[in-house]
Amino acid sequence: MTDARSLLRQLAASNVPFVTIGSTGLALLHPSHFTGTRLPDVDILLARGMDTLLAFVHFARSRNAPVTSWGEPFELAHRNNALEGRFYVRARFDGGLQCDASYENARLDADVLIGRAQWIDGIPICPEEDLWFSKILADSGKAMRFAFEYGLEIPSSVLERVRVILGNQAPGQ
Repeated sequence: MTDARSLLRQLAASNVPFVTIGSTGLALLHPSHFTGTRLPDVDILLARGMDTLLAFVHFARSRNAPVTSWGEPFELAHRNNALEGRFYVRARFDGGLQCDASYENARLDADVLIGRAQWIDGIPICPEEDLWFSKILADSGKAMRFAFEYGLEIPSSVLERVRVILGNQAPGQ
């Protein structure tokens, strides 16, 4: 059975350029808050470019993980030039571990974040402020509930950055 840490270490060792994002990134940065917790999926942000996306697909398939784009087999989406605007592909590994690999993200610059990644246990992780920033912009209520549920604090600098982006509205308004 594949676990998230093992999968991410293997992916990093395969030289596919990526950074861990989302709840997975926060769990890796704050392991004591997630003891005994199995997150339902792994979220990563790939470096820009079709070569990187294809390298990720090859990595997943070499581990017998089917890869889809919005529920459609990857080959079909790729052949039909339907990948643009879909933002991510999904691979399902043994044991039910799901990996969502974003290859387009308007809020996060993959190349910059990969260069600024914090490495823990052989896994590149997005800087925490950028993790929270992205989570709050995606769904502020969900981000706040997540922080409360796991006893995490959203940095005030992130909240201020979000206020500036939203035109001085508080997140969730």
